Amino acid sequence: MARSTARTPVRALMVMLVGAAVVVLSAMPAQATPGPPGATPRVGPNTDIVMSGTGPGQGVTGGIAPIGSGFDPSAGYPADVPAGFEPLNEGFAGVIHAQSVTSGETLNMFCIDIRTLTYPGLGYENGTWDESNVPNVGYIARILDEYYPNTGEPADAPNDNARAAAVQAAIWFFSDNYVLSSTDPVRPFTAAIVATVLAAGPLPEPSPPNLVIDPTTAAGPSDTPLGPYTVTSDTTDPDLQITVRTAGGTMYADAGGTIPIADGSAVPNNTQIWLLPNAVTGGTVTMTARGVATVPSGNVYLYDGNTTGVNDAQRLILAQDAEVSTLTSATADFFQVGSLQVTKTISGSAAGDQGAVMLHVSCDNGLEQDITIAANTPAGDTTTTIDDLPVGTVCTVTEPQDGSSASVSVTTTVAGSPATITADQITDVTVTNTYETVLSSLQVTKTISGSAAGDQGAVMLHVSCDNGLEQDITIAANTPAGDTTTTIDDLPVGTVCTVTEPQDGSSASVSVTTTVAGSPATVTADQVAVVTVTNTFDSPSDPGDLAATGLPTNFGVPLFVGVTLLGLGVAIESAKRRRHRAN
Repeated sequence: MARSTARTPVRALMVMLVGAAVVVLSAMPAQATPGPPGATPRVGPNTDIVMSGTGPGQGVTGGIAPIGSGFDPSAGYPADVPAGFEPLNEGFAGVIHAQSVTSGETLNMFCIDIRTLTYPGLGYENGTWDESNVPNVGYIARILDEYYPNTGEPADAPNDNARAAAVQAAIWFFSDNYVLSSTDPVRPFTAAIVATVLAAGPLPEPSPPNLVIDPTTAAGPSDTPLGPYTVTSDTTDPDLQITVRTAGGTMYADAGGTIPIADGSAVPNNTQIWLLPNAVTGGTVTMTARGVATVPSGNVYLYDGNTTGVNDAQRLILAQDAEVSTLTSATADFFQVGSLQVTKTISGSAAGDQGAVMLHVSCDNGLEQDITIAANTPAGDTTTTIDDLPVGTVCTVTEPQDGSSASVSVTTTVAGSPATITADQITDVTVTNTYETVLSSLQVTKTISGSAAGDQGAVMLHVSCDNGLEQDITIAANTPAGDTTTTIDDLPVGTVCTVTEPQDGSSASVSVTTTVAGSPATVTADQVAVVTVTNTFDSPSDPGDLAATGLPTNFGVPLFVGVTLLGLGVAIESAKRRRHRAN
């Protein structure tokens, strides 16, 4: 449960007044016997219950360990008051009664602070175990859970007075190192309680009273209602009314802040409330709610600090679950606001060819926000506005992803970052990206070789690129063996070019063998793409050659003449022989 903010200032006031006070309670006995010390009790806005008297109980005798003695209750209950203990006989040990300030219900309490006094009329507010500064409260909570008045234990005790006294003495053993004398009639019951509880172990701190404002804290712009804050109690009473108040602001029943709720109004359970500050500059608004809620056994109650002249009072612990008037609170922190406007400007000859861009906004109020601009966004401005930033917030804009690539370069400028938010103003940050196409080159080399190099005709290469470039490269006829290189510049990186040879320089008298290396070629940054086309030229072979006979090619004519003359001689000789026979 949220603690009342009234506690600290009230107690500070009490410290200032204590010099004039007529009573010092810390030296008085802890018995809860009625007897005001001369100060008039006063109930304040933080008061949950008021001590009203005593219930079952009786006097006890025993002793208490000196402060700082080092006595350890976990060692078990001593057989008698240990040596060195200070004698302390209590006129009353038992149930203390208190009343809820709204319902008037009577509550059963026990003392957990034997060295400090309480008396009827003193106010108390709910607190935590840590705030009570009382040791071993977990063991005390187990006593309350398993013994009188929650149960009839110790059953062997003669009556409720003895049961209440035995329980209170067992509580004091854990809270104040108090030990009953061996002759005290309730000692056997107290010793048995202590032994059982030590064996079972402590209980955890119970939940606080179930009257809550949810959320307990929030923050927002000073010009916008903050909420809803829902006020809830776990009581089953359908007619429950919860009283709500504010300090520093105004309550409203609607999110628009048009239906005010008067301070001190009683509202039904589960009411939703919105808050606005009274000051335009903002500040903290505190809302309190008081209503009846279920309070589990084991909750502690601390002096509310409202009675003039009373600096401290006995700490009490609730013996049984009860419906108790309870105070809870919540806060709303309001601040003046301004806006941050982030503009992304895209420009340059390659605007629209870039990839996705991401800006990141980081503010010292915890805001972390990404702004994404899609790939291929055309030239122009894209603006994003971040509203409701607290005045004084410092925001830095960076660009983790700038849209550049191997084919698109970027130059980035940032103006206005870091930016400090001012009241009711728009603070500008502009990030400009200038995109340019990354250019490179293609080198085409024509290599001429072979036995007929120089006898070839004209050669034509054709370069075709996917950026639309179409270019012919001509090598003149009879170009001798060697390389001819052509470089094509200012090609966008990523361009793919194919080199073909529509005219290869071959003829009836010159043959060609062509090889192409590196085509298609992709243009890359910082490197020239190279395509090489090699033509090997040769003279073709003659099908009429006598090379197959093994004779020289210039031997044919003499051979023909010789054969002819030989035949003619044979014919003449034959004719002579025929004439001779005829004679």
